[in-house]
Amino acid sequence: MRWASLFGCLFLTGGSFLANAFDFKPQFEVGPQLTWGTATELVLRDGTYSNPISRLQWPVTPGMGLSFRAGLPWAPWTSTEFGLSSVWPLAVGVVVDEDWNATTDTGGTLTYGKSSHTGMLTAHISASAEQQFHWGDGTISLGGLYRWTSWEAWNGTGEYHYPSGSSSSYQFSGLVLSYEQRWIIPYLAAGWTVHWIGATFHPSVRFSPYTWCFDTDNHFYAGTYTKTFLDTVRGGYYIRPSLDLSWRVGAAEFGIRGAFDLAWGATGDTITTNNVQSGLGNTASYPQATNSAGAWFYEASLSFFVRN
Repeated sequence: MRWASLFGCLFLTGGSFLANAFDFKPQFEVGPQLTWGTATELVLRDGTYSNPISRLQWPVTPGMGLSFRAGLPWAPWTSTEFGLSSVWPLAVGVVVDEDWNATTDTGGTLTYGKSSHTGMLTAHISASAEQQFHWGDGTISLGGLYRWTSWEAWNGTGEYHYPSGSSSSYQFSGLVLSYEQRWIIPYLAAGWTVHWIGATFHPSVRFSPYTWCFDTDNHFYAGTYTKTFLDTVRGGYYIRPSLDLSWRVGAAEFGIRGAFDLAWGATGDTITTNNVQSGLGNTASYPQATNSAGAWFYEASLSFFVRN
């Protein structure tokens, strides 16, 4: 507690000193955020998205969150901005798992299989930092985004078809799957500010020609063992267009922001392990499968904010 108090005093004192020394006024923004979208996990047949072995769609059901931004203008021409947001789901969704011409866990062949499960978003956190450079009403930025989302799939039903023409149906009970994506995305950004009839419009766009995503996919087999797939995917593209509309009322500025995030095209490798939970808890590992994994997501958000 003493260390926390000392750190707080140093932070406030240092912030006051910097504000006086460099004559800048930090800007803070906070407000609620509504978010919805979908993330996709792919098992690739030939290293491309066009003919996958398996596809799992994980829902980002409509959720309410809180977003926070802090801007530090070091000089009239440059500033640093930090952003943080977290989302809590307002409803559960449906996880859909599809397979095409795949090998089953018992070594058989599957023509087509589909299962549906109750999907719950268990974590959704995003953090960003960018250095901005200003010329008049325009801004160019260098930034980075970290995004962590995770889900659980419970219960559900499945139907599977085989080359012989036969089919089978299953009823699942309990926790079936868990999955998470951790994205690291460096990006370039550009924006423009327009003042019109008492309002401020600020369109902007982020773009990245290269992304990284680290996935963890756990398959639970009736409490006997867990098969885990660890994916490392890279490449692809990321884009985020957004539009701010705000009005200043006294010392505060109130506004609304609409944005759309899309990361697509990343592919990579998979490491598989089996954790046998019975007996001595033995773990079996398999050779790394190259060009076998894909991951992408799209997401829309609507934010209401107030800033100083």
